[in-house]
Amino acid sequence: ERVRAIRRVAVALGRRPESAPRDLLDGLADRAGASGDCWVGRISTLLEGRTPPVSVPPWGEWATFGDARARCEGEWVTLPSAPEDVVVAAAWWATRMGARSVQVRGDSAPEGFTRV
Repeated sequence: ERVRAIRRVAVALGRRPESAPRDLLDGLADRAGASGDCWVGRISTLLEGRTPPVSVPPWGEWATFGDARARCEGEWVTLPSAPEDVVVAAAWWATRMGARSVQVRGDSAPEGFTRV
């Protein structure tokens, strides 16, 4: 049978990260051992237009990227402030587990993140 039509399907964005309850974000940060100001962003926005890496760390709750340790829980990946390339690497890894949002705790986050 031949294909008669093709339709592009957008990436599932998940919930608006800036609307997440603060107690949820604080709990995720506590379990990840991350502290400081809370910055949130969508993984799809962060990764848009970027080339996926050849490989990512194995499936699991934790992964280390440079000096930063990231934790994936549900639709969230949480890590301390880190250079943008580290946050991007953590986001690519977390997509394997279905994460759709990133929380960075500390003094700064990549461009496009919202401080909540």
